[in-house]
Amino acid sequence: MTQQEQLRKMALRFGPILADNNRREQEALQGYYNLLNEIDMYCRDEGKNNPVLEKFWRKYLEPLRAATEEKISDELNHSESLTQEMIKFGRVQPASD
Repeated sequence: MTQQEQLRKMALRFGPILADNNRREQEALQGYYNLLNEIDMYCRDEGKNNPVLEKFWRKYLEPLRAATEEKISDELNHSESLTQEMIKFGRVQPASD
């Protein structure tokens, strides 16, 4: 088997798995962004003018927001890594326009 044939075989085997993993990373990102949106809406709609809820926000939602932003950052790194692996194992390179 030639090197080109071996690369094609690897691309057909690993490409779909990498693409599926990347899709799942995107779904996780969507969930984290939805969570950030809900936190922001809650704080805007209910928390900012209520001293009791402001305490709650500082104690619970502010750390949750920070942790969620960190998870988004991690997922973006994972997605970038998977994209680079898909390019490496893929037969089709991204357009450079």
